Amino acid sequence: MPWDATLPANVNAGSPILGADENTVLAILTALTAPWQDFSGGVNWTSAGTAPTIGNGSIVAAYRQVGKDVVYQGRINMGSTTTYGSANAWTIALPVTAANTNFSGAVYLAHSAVTANKNPGAIIPGLSVVSFASSGGPVALSVPFAWASGDFLTWTINYQAA
Repeated sequence: MPWDATLPANVNAGSPILGADENTVLAILTALTAPWQDFSGGVNWTSAGTAPTIGNGSIVAAYRQVGKDVVYQGRINMGSTTTYGSANAWTIALPVTAANTNFSGAVYLAHSAVTANKNPGAIIPGLSVVSFASSGGPVALSVPFAWASGDFLTWTINYQAA
């Protein structure tokens, strides 16, 4: 049974059951059960040069913020009409401005033509955008491979909000 943030009828403000900080406890528990927020339309996949376009591919992203802690997950699926922009590093927008560049998380780059060529990537954090790197350098038009329909980029990032 999911947790319910409402107090039972016999629990009143200042009740010894929860003590003087019941509003704080309830706020924390409510935040922990907060739903994920869709951010698919806010990803803003771009680069310093010509921006990539998703075409018939798809971008799905969501985040969850509990206090200052943000978890941001997403996936860019390349389609047959996706264009990859210029050779400059790709960036994606963060849903919430970061307090600093101390990020953790995981990036996964998958190339459909070579099943074994699925590369972990690294996060290059910024305060309002993030980019990714692989062993070949910043992820872009042809790094870490020539991107094609069926390829995808996924991420899960944890950071502190400003």
